[in-house]
Parts: sequence; structure tokens; C-alpha cells
Amino acid sequence: MAFRLALVLPALAFTLWQAGSEGDAERQCTAERTAFYEQRYAPTRSDGPTARARLLEEVRLLLRTYRGRAPECVGRLREHEAYLEVLDGRYEAVVETLEAYLAGEGLEALARTQVSLRSQMGYALTEMGETVDGAQAYYEAASLADRAPARYGARALVSASMTARVLGDFEGARTYLDSALALIEDSLATNPDLTEIKGHALVTRSFLLRALIDRAGSQAERDSLIAGLEATTGEAVRTLSDEGQEGGRKALAITLNALALSLTGRHGEALERLRPAFGLARSAQALVPKALYATYEVEGQIKRAAGDADGARASYAAAMAEADRVESTTDRAEILERLGRLAEEQGDLEGSADLYEEAIALEESHRARLGLDDWSATAFDTMLRPYEGLVRVRLAQGRAADALVTLDLTRARYLRDLRESNRVRRTLPPSRRPLADSLIALRQESREAERAAATVAERIGHLRRSSELLQDIESVVGRTLADTEPLDLEALRRTLDQTDRTLIAYFIDDVRSAAFVVRADTVVAVQLAVSPLSVRSMVSEIGAPWRQGSAEPAFSLAALHRLYQALVEPVELWIATEAVTIVPDLEAASVPFAMLTSGPAESYADAPYLVRDRAIATELAAALLLDTTSAGSAGIAAFGKSTFAADRFTWNDWPLEPLPHVIEEAKRIGRFKPSEIYLEADATEQQFARAASTRGVVHVASHAEANPSLPLYSRIALSPDGVDDGTLHLYEIIERPITTDLVVLSACETAGGGRRGGEGIVGLQYGMRAAGARATLATLWPVADAAMSELVVAFYDGLADGLAKDEALRRAQLEYLDGHDGIEASPFFWAAPVLSGSPAPLPLEAPSSLPALALGVLAVVGVVWWARSRLLHA
Repeated sequence: MAFRLALVLPALAFTLWQAGSEGDAERQCTAERTAFYEQRYAPTRSDGPTARARLLEEVRLLLRTYRGRAPECVGRLREHEAYLEVLDGRYEAVVETLEAYLAGEGLEALARTQVSLRSQMGYALTEMGETVDGAQAYYEAASLADRAPARYGARALVSASMTARVLGDFEGARTYLDSALALIEDSLATNPDLTEIKGHALVTRSFLLRALIDRAGSQAERDSLIAGLEATTGEAVRTLSDEGQEGGRKALAITLNALALSLTGRHGEALERLRPAFGLARSAQALVPKALYATYEVEGQIKRAAGDADGARASYAAAMAEADRVESTTDRAEILERLGRLAEEQGDLEGSADLYEEAIALEESHRARLGLDDWSATAFDTMLRPYEGLVRVRLAQGRAADALVTLDLTRARYLRDLRESNRVRRTLPPSRRPLADSLIALRQESREAERAAATVAERIGHLRRSSELLQDIESVVGRTLADTEPLDLEALRRTLDQTDRTLIAYFIDDVRSAAFVVRADTVVAVQLAVSPLSVRSMVSEIGAPWRQGSAEPAFSLAALHRLYQALVEPVELWIATEAVTIVPDLEAASVPFAMLTSGPAESYADAPYLVRDRAIATELAAALLLDTTSAGSAGIAAFGKSTFAADRFTWNDWPLEPLPHVIEEAKRIGRFKPSEIYLEADATEQQFARAASTRGVVHVASHAEANPSLPLYSRIALSPDGVDDGTLHLYEIIERPITTDLVVLSACETAGGGRRGGEGIVGLQYGMRAAGARATLATLWPVADAAMSELVVAFYDGLADGLAKDEALRRAQLEYLDGHDGIEASPFFWAAPVLSGSPAPLPLEAPSSLPALALGVLAVVGVVWWARSRLLHA
């Protein structure tokens, strides 16, 4: 025992001495760092590169002295080091140093240090053009917000909100910002220093409001957003001081406040309001590098709105100099677009085109860097202005073909990238496929965990993991962005000639709107007297699907005629074929053109719907018509699920209602040959994935839900098994390659979803197309399933008769109209299913033995149930 004590006591004494020594080192380091911060660092860090070089030497001397002995203090010193490096633009050095630190000793650093350093790394990566990696760093900092002091947690959440806004994720931006402001308000009474962060959050909210103004759905919404911008910026100005970084952010608040005044027509008052911002921005140039850029950019906007073109050009030139100074390609692209717009308005079309093309080159470079990450789907929405400007210029020059080629560069770019990635995955050599599949499975698990996350911090952590796994997948599969070659118009015209089809692509713009008509013999652009706001207004007048909370099946025939007059009547003389493919602008993407009426009507049954004259398919981009490959698979796989366990299928706080007619629908579809049927427990995700790669047609009849705010979480209810939970999400569909020719989604609102500039409506049908399906038949609003079942079976009859898909749908809709009158003939019941993608016929064999009388009886069964069930619960 004594011997053991003799061994243990010296070791214990050494441990206690070492702990005391480390404690002494921590205290000594903290004292020296605090004195340095207060006496030299804070007063002189904004004095220029020479002063910062001296400060950096002192910081690194302290780091060498205390590294390994005072971890908390060393973490704080790393914050100072990174900040000084960022101020002088040494971004690569910042990233290299912080990556090594955070992967090693930084793992034990204080949460506030980790939050601060990850935010600094996010800024550095973003400035280097590594947008996705920068976003990941910002989001990871935000994931630690609840572990750090309120000051640092709130600041990280604000930075994450800014990042989400820049990437076009406006819902995410709002979520992060709400969390930041809630954290600030909870702690402000005991921590007055949070006032500065509150001001920062208010400025960030102001930038978000500015972005949303351009996307307003109505004039009333736009006016409300402008009023919100004026109020928010006013509060920010009152909250922030004139000193240091706060002064730079106050300059931004003043700038956006002036913009709000200008947007209400008070241009002179706005310019006067803007004046103090210049001095504040210059004083804080090192601390808020983009404040002066923003001030000049808004000054240019106000002068342009006031009619002072020369003054606007001078302001934009000053803003461009600032963009160059901070080496921001995105800011440079924005100013090139502003200058292009100015030249366009003054009639200098060639000069304007040159400026737009230069901006487009920068945007294409930015898009390529984003790759296939989820953020790239939303970010491209923020890059569209120079493309739209070039479309306007080419239209003004009478160059319709060039305008269409430019327009198509803005359409379905992310979807085309996903399709290319899935095509490459399908052709991987066997040796690489298992690793790719395992990484994709891990990414699915990460997305599931993200969906179930209880806190913002958990969600951000899983989001980061998903993005990291995507990078791993790309390293195995290869970087597979789709070819960005311009649309081959000659090839498109040959395809239209071979299929006896006309293409109409819409461009809806505030300045100049047009419909491009492409035929085998010509390309023309027909001017339209519409704007985004006017189209939204007409659409909103149609009926229930465009008014949330209503299930009324009555549609306005007058509104349908007005839309026809605005969008179709001007081009009717140019349509030389019965079959038409429409590439709709985002404003009209939720409206089936088949139900537009060519004249006034009093009765639903007798109205002159466009479907009476044309077979209509839709497409997301003209270039997609050139994909004439076929899966080559035959037959149908029909999935039907009618019962839903309450413990597994409770969506939006209510259990899914039984769907007894679904089983009969699936069986009726299964009579077409060859076919296989999966009902109830057999209708699983695994069976769906298998069928989608082996069958020509996959038919799904079940509950479905489009999620407009989070499109990736749109879902279809299938059955759970030992592998999957039975809920098929859009993100799962996108990442599971599909080779089928047609997916039919016989459920509510399966063509609905989130609206995304350049991509259209992102929902379940979008996911099927992105995964590789050549076409989808899906519904744009909650349907009455008795009517849907009748339409779908008639649609398959048409396919079995050898009709093209759009002609089969047309015949089914006309048969429905012939057999119904009154309210049952409303487009609500028959126009919801829309065909997207290839209209080419499919090899199906008609049922051999089902008497017509039995078909009629089956069509009637369940009418009362369906009208009552899905109309009320879908």
C-alpha cells in the first residue's frame, strides 16, 4: 500500500501542478490579450494595412507563447488573427489556418470561438468564390448558436440568413432571421451590447424585404413590402450608432430607407436621405467593405428612376469601382446588368447587349461553381436579370431566334443538371456503383434527420452533412453539370417537323413580353400586352386553386377567356399544327392552357375550351424536346394504397383519410398489358424504385402533398417495409435514377409545389422528370377522384389505341365533357391533370375482356365518396 502511494502521490502532485500551471497560463494569457485588445487592437485595426501588420505580429507572438497552454485564450487570439487577415483580403490564408485549427485543437475551443471562426471562414470562402463551401461554414456556425453566448449566436444566425438570401432561399433566410431576433429579444434586457446585433439583424431583414419586393405576387403585396422596408430601415437607423462597424451598417440602413422612398416616387427626398450614408460608409470601409458599393448602387437606381441617366451612369461607375476593389464578381455582374438596363432604355441596344452578355458570363461562372448542391437550385433564380435583359434587347432588334436561345438558357438548368447526373450514375462501372449507392443512401438518411430536426441548430448540422456527402458523391461519380451549349434551333425545328408539332415559349416581363412560336419552317416572336403582375391578377381570378383555403369547384369562365385573349389569341394565326407544346413562363405555370376559352361562355359543358382544338403538352425548356431517347421498357406498374395507419401517416396534424376507390383504380390500370400491380402493403418505396427502372409506365394512386415552402419535402404516401418508412419524398425521387417513359401521379396536387424562377413549379412531377422520367401526368390542384379515375382510365385507353400522350389526354378530357354538365363540367374536375414532357406514344395493349357495361358501372362507383372525401380532405 505504501509503495502504491509512493507511486501515485508524485503523479497526483504533478497533475495538480500542471493544472495549476495551465490555469496560471490561461489567466496570464487572458490578461495580456485583454490589455492588447483594449490598448492597441481595437483602436488601430481600422488604420490600414501597415497598422494591421503590426497587430498581426503581436497576435502571433502571443499565440507562439501560449499555444498548447491556454486553449480558451488561444481561441480568442485566433479570432483576432482571422479578423485582421480578412480585413486585408488574405482569404486563402484565413481558410488554410482556420481549417487546420478547427479540425485540431479548435475542437475544444469555446463555442463562441468556434462560431466566430466558422463565420470568418464562411466570409473568406465566399469572397474567394467558393459559394457553397462558404455557405456551409456560415450554416455550421449557426448550428452552434444555442451553445454560444447570445451575442455570438445571434450574429451567426444573422450571417446564415444573409447567406440564404443570397442563394435565393428566402424561406430559410426568414427562418434564421426570426431565430436571431427572438434570441436577441430574450437577452436584450440583461445584455445591452445586443443592441448592435439587433441593428445588424434589422439591416439583414431590410435586404430580404428588398429581394421580396421584386417577387411580389400583387401590387398590394408589393406596396406592403415597401412599407415594411421603410419601417424596418427606419428602426435600424434609430438603433445603430455612427461609430465603426455599426456606422457601416447604419449606412446600409439609410441606403435602403432611401430606396424605399424612391420606390414610392419620392426620388428627390430619397437622394437627400441618402447623403449621410456616403460618409458613414467611407469611415467603415474596412469593417463593412460593401457598404459604399451598396450606397452607390442605390444612388444609381434612384437617379435612373428620376430620369437622370448621366447621374445614374456615374453612380454605377463608382459602384463598379467598389465591386472591383473588393473583388466581388456577383456585384460586378449586378452593375453590368444595371448599366445594360440603362443603355437599353436610352436606345443603345448593341451597347446594352454587350453589357448583358458580360454579366451573363459572370453568372455562368458562378452557377458552375455552385454545382449540384441544393442551394444552386435557388441561387440561379437570383441571376436571371441579365439574361432577361438580353432577351428584351434581341426582341427589340427583331432577332427572335437569338432571343429564344437566350431565354432557354434560363429554363430548367438545375433539372437538366440533375438529369445528367442521374444518367451518369446509371452508366457507372460496377466497381464504382456500390460506393456511389452507399453515399446516396447516407445522404438520404441525413435528409431524413434534417426533416425531423427539433431545432434550427440540428437542421443546419444535417444540412451541412448532406452537402458534404454530395461532394463525396461527385468525387466518385464525377462533376456532371449538363452541357451549357445554346439551344440548337435547327435541330428543334427538325424535331417539330417529324412530330407535326408547334412549340410556344412564353416570356413575361415588366418591359417587353412575348410568345415565341417555333414551327418546322419558322421562328417568330409575337408581342404580348401583359406583365408579371397583370398575369398574376388574371390567374388569381380563375377560382379556388389560386385562393388558399377554398375548395369551391366553380371556375370563372370570364377569367379563362381573358387569359386566352392575353396569351393565346395573339399567336393563334401562327399555330399550324393540332399538337402544341407550351413552355410557360413562371407566372402561368400553374394554369392548364387546355381550359382557356376562345370566346365568352355561359355553360361549363359548352364553353369553347382550347382542348377542343388542340392537343397540349407542357415542357420546362425548349431544349428538352431534343431528348428523343426512349426507355424501351414495356408495360405498366400500378401502385395503389387506400388505407393509412394513423401512427404512420398523420400529415399536417390530421390523419390521412382512407381511399377505398384507389384499389379499384389500380386494378383497372393493371388490366392493360403487360402490367404488374402493387396494392397496400406491397406498394413500397423499394418496389417503386425497381418499377421506375424496368417499366415503361409507373402509375401511383395514393395520397400526396405538395410543399410550396419546402419543395424537397413534397411527398407521396406508400407502405413502409423493413427498409423505408413508406413516405416517398421529392428529395428521394430526385436522387433515384428513373428510366421510365411516363409516371402518372393520380393524387391531389402532384404537379403543384414551390415556385422557382428558371425552374417553374418544383413538386413531385418535377422530381420525376429530374430523376429521368421522359414525361409525367400529374395534377395541379386537389382533385375529385371519381373524375380523376374516369379521366385516367380513358387516358390509358387512348394510349392503348396508339395515340400520343397529349392526344390521349385530350380525348379523355373531351369524353368527360361530353358525359357531364352543370358544375360537374367545370374545369375543376377535368383540367387538373397536365402532361409534362415527351408526348410520344407508348406501346400498350388494351384489356382483352372487360365489358363496356362493367366499365360504366366502375366509373360511377364511388362518385359520392370521392366528391365528399377528396374535395374536403385533399
